[in-house]
Amino acid sequence: MWFKVWQLASPNLQDYCFHDVLLVDECEDMSAAVLEAFRVQKTPKIFAGDPRQRMNPLAEGSFETLSCNVKKCFRLTKVMRFGPQIGFVADCLIRMAFGDQEISVVTRRKKDELLNADEMSTHKPVAILARTERRLFWEIIRLMSHSEDGKVHQRLGAFAGGMAAYRLQDYRDILALQQGRREQMKRWTNFASLQEFEAAAERDRNEEILEKIGVVKDHGEKLAEYLDRIERFCKTKKGDWTMDFVFGVARKAKGLQWDSVILLDDFLLHGDVGE
Repeated sequence: MWFKVWQLASPNLQDYCFHDVLLVDECEDMSAAVLEAFRVQKTPKIFAGDPRQRMNPLAEGSFETLSCNVKKCFRLTKVMRFGPQIGFVADCLIRMAFGDQEISVVTRRKKDELLNADEMSTHKPVAILARTERRLFWEIIRLMSHSEDGKVHQRLGAFAGGMAAYRLQDYRDILALQQGRREQMKRWTNFASLQEFEAAAERDRNEEILEKIGVVKDHGEKLAEYLDRIERFCKTKKGDWTMDFVFGVARKAKGLQWDSVILLDDFLLHGDVGE
């Protein structure tokens, strides 16, 4: 609401900071009001964004509308983070999923390779990335319970960006709400039931909260035990390269790099890509 009020006030960004060119990045996650406030500025403007990397569901369609009202549109297809083998796979997925035959992913001269699960154990830490926290939790729990020869092996993990970024206390609060223990909650104490809380999150299209509610529904009363184990299993330090695993969701790992990465299976929103 406040962004809309700000846009309606017709702000002149020169009053905030003098500039010759206005460069606006991450446009795919900006609301229509914010983008319009930038669009009407008098200085030359460059907007950068990728709708396929959108994390904010409330920004749906905003950047696409802006793209129809600019003088020139450039496709940035060069990727600096990986080499030709992974670039080829990415290119094939884009073409199959979106039918886009006009562009190709151009990569840097960097050696890379596709590894199987056994080979990745020698390339630590292994980053495990999911689209949703719900899928990520299943994988963390699986790895914590993994055993070989009947023995549970001690492994260490970390969260990309630090454990605090994933607010594990939120899961405890939602679990308490589900079980009617509202007096133990630290947040959202104004909701009388989990059903009421979930309805509010759906109304607000709050995907992050809905993911957390999904995790609570998946694991029920066992979740408290899992959270205790996760806190012991995953250190709170940021970027601890002595770990076996680094866990994260894509929206909280943008800009980060690891030598070995596993993408979990919840990125395919529209069914399987190919057979």
